[in-house]
Amino acid sequence: MSNKKEAVFMLESQPPHLGELITVILKLKEYDTIHICVSGAPKVVPIPMVVATWNFLLDAYKDRTTVSVMPTKFSELAKLPEIFKDCTVLTTSMEVYVHITSLNIEAELVPSALGYHGIFQRTAYRQGRALDYLFNNRVRVAKHMPQKEE
Repeated sequence: MSNKKEAVFMLESQPPHLGELITVILKLKEYDTIHICVSGAPKVVPIPMVVATWNFLLDAYKDRTTVSVMPTKFSELAKLPEIFKDCTVLTTSMEVYVHITSLNIEAELVPSALGYHGIFQRTAYRQGRALDYLFNNRVRVAKHMPQKEE
């Protein structure tokens, strides 16, 4: 057993947002290593994009962080994967916190950064995707339209 203080931070990250990033970076002051574990249930953003985003955001901390995906809903876990057995579970979800502590696993309910609600980022992401689609469609249509001669 190592003397390193490790945590696994269970995050929905649909999509990853500034509030989650702030919370993770603040917790890096307390832990030697934090394993970011995102939910494998895509709601808005494809899971590979979530993982790539977290890896990009945490590049400056790559020696102290890892990013992985858990296919099981956090609130339905029967036990932690072996790789996380010596970790404290961090979560911003009361439901996940209650479930994890009921399994006699060391856990901490971490307060969310105020003002950075995931719903706003989800809405912005959806609107951005819609605008990308509309813009790209308009460009494709414009390329095929006859041009006016001057």
